[in-house]
Amino acid sequence: MSYLKETAAWEDGIYQIETSDPVLGGPDGIANRPARELANRTAWLKQQLKEAEAALTAHTRSRNHPDASLSEKGFVRLSNANQSSSETEAATPKAVKIVNDRLNAVVDHAPSDLDTLNKLAQAISNNPTFSDSVTQLLSQKLAKNENGADIPDKDQFVKNLGLLETENRWSNRQIFNTLISGDLDGNAVSATTLQTARKINGVPFNGSADISVNTLVSRGRVPALSGNDQGTPGIQLYEAYNNGYPTPYGNVIHLKGASSGGEGELLMGWSGTSITGTHAPVYIRSRRDVGGAPWSAWAQFCTANELAGIPLPFPGEVPPSGWLRCNGQGFNTTAYPVLASFYPSGNLPDLRGEFIRGWDDGRKVDTGRSLLSAQDDAMQPITAKWTMDDMAAGGGIDTPLRGLIYRQRREG
Repeated sequence: MSYLKETAAWEDGIYQIETSDPVLGGPDGIANRPARELANRTAWLKQQLKEAEAALTAHTRSRNHPDASLSEKGFVRLSNANQSSSETEAATPKAVKIVNDRLNAVVDHAPSDLDTLNKLAQAISNNPTFSDSVTQLLSQKLAKNENGADIPDKDQFVKNLGLLETENRWSNRQIFNTLISGDLDGNAVSATTLQTARKINGVPFNGSADISVNTLVSRGRVPALSGNDQGTPGIQLYEAYNNGYPTPYGNVIHLKGASSGGEGELLMGWSGTSITGTHAPVYIRSRRDVGGAPWSAWAQFCTANELAGIPLPFPGEVPPSGWLRCNGQGFNTTAYPVLASFYPSGNLPDLRGEFIRGWDDGRKVDTGRSLLSAQDDAMQPITAKWTMDDMAAGGGIDTPLRGLIYRQRREG
C-alpha cells in the first residue's frame, strides 16, 4: 500500500467521476484523481498559512513601525519631563504628578498678604516683567462696586449680551399722550380694545370682552342649489325660508370635501306650529364629484311612526325587525302607542288567507261596513220561478224558490 503523491498547487476544479469512467487505481488512475486534486489544494493552503504566520511573527518582532504624530497612529516614547514642548512624546504619570504637586504647593503656601503686585511676582518667580504685565492688565479691570458704571462702551456691551439698548427699556410704567413709532416688545398693560376690530368665525371681537364662538355658524338664508351648481367646501349651515327647498322652513347642513368635489345636503324641516310640535319632514340629496354632475332629487325620510299600522306584504316567514305578523295576535298598547291608535283593541287583524279590501268611503259600492271590519259571505239572495206540469193535478203549479237556481223540468 502507498499514499497519494501531494503537490502544493491550487486546483481550479475537482474532477467528478462519470458513470462511464472505468475504475482504475494507481498514481494516475481516474478513481484517485478527485482525491489527489483535493490533497493538492490542502497542501497549498497549509503552505500559504505557514508563510503568513512567519511574516506576521517577523513583523511583530521587528522595530519597523511608524512613530506616532498629531495626525497618524504609531509608536510613542514616554517621558518624565514636565517642562518639555515635544509633540512626539507622551508624559508619564510621574511627570503629571510633579506638575500637580507644584501647583498644590503654590496654592497651599501662598502668603496671606499678597496684596501688592511685587509680592505676587516674588511668590511666582520674582520676575519684574511679569509684574509690569499684570499691573497693566489690572489697570483695565472694572470695579465691582461700580455696578457696570465704569464700562467704557455700554451700548456695545448691551448688544453683546443680546439685550435692547438701555434707552428703550423702562423700569416703570410709562404713559404717553401721542403714538409711539417703532417696534416695541412686551404686553400692553392698559390696552382694553383693539385699534381695528376683527371677526372670529363671523363673531365681532375688539378685545373688550370674551366672546362665544360656535363651532358651526349659520350662513343665513342661502338659496337652494340647483342643476350642477356647487357649494362652498367644508361644513355649512343654511336656513330654508321659502328659498327653493322642498319644505318652506328648516335648517340645511351642506357637506363638501376640500379635495374632492362631491357634496351632499341634509334638510330638517321645522314643525308646523310652535304649540303642537308635530313631526316635520326630513330630506336628503347629493351630487357626484365632477363638474357637470347634477344634484339628485330630494328624498324624504320616513320614520317608524309614519309606517306604524300599515299592513305590508312580505315574502318571508320571519318578519323584519320591528314588524309584527297580522295573525290576530295581541300587542302591548303602552309600549306601542302609535300602533294602538290604529288598533285600539290591542289586537292586530288576522289577514291569513285574506285579501285586503279598500274602504268604500262614500262610494256606495260596499256600504254598511266600517274600517277594520271583515267581509263574510257576500252571495246575494236570488228569486226564481219553477214551473211544473202535473197532469194529475190538472194544471200548472207555480212555486217561488229563493236562494238557489234550479233547472226547469217539464214532465209528461
